[in-house]
Amino acid sequence: MQTTLSGVGQLNRPGQRWGYWVQGATITARYLWQDQSLFGPGSVTHEVQDFYFVVELQPDGTYKEHTHQVEETAGVQATPGGVGLSWGKSSSSGQSRQKSFSMSFGHDNQTGQTGLVTAGLNTDEVKQPLVQYLAQCGWTPKHPLMSKMFGG
Repeated sequence: MQTTLSGVGQLNRPGQRWGYWVQGATITARYLWQDQSLFGPGSVTHEVQDFYFVVELQPDGTYKEHTHQVEETAGVQATPGGVGLSWGKSSSSGQSRQKSFSMSFGHDNQTGQTGLVTAGLNTDEVKQPLVQYLAQCGWTPKHPLMSKMFGG
């Protein structure tokens, strides 16, 4: 297990928009895939979205995996009746596979780009390097449904 954990750092590449780190027997990939201030008629909205892929290595040579997503928004809107403020945060956890893409007029707080800004998430891009690395090291996924059905 220790050999596998010590090699995780090699998955971090220059220019890659996500990173992998180890804490105990857990490997986490974090991808801050949207951090933008978006402009609309009479409004400004700040959106931040994080995706986490978490793998927990088990003593039996298997691993458990799950995903976690967090979205935060805050906004100001001017209307003829006054000024409105909004704020929200949502999160979800479980098993997910997702592709998302957005395009808006605003400012990308990660790149500094202003104008037409885009954000995209393909969870497979984040998961696959780690899953392939674990397979090369001899680890196999523990399937939650099978574990529940057969006590594994």
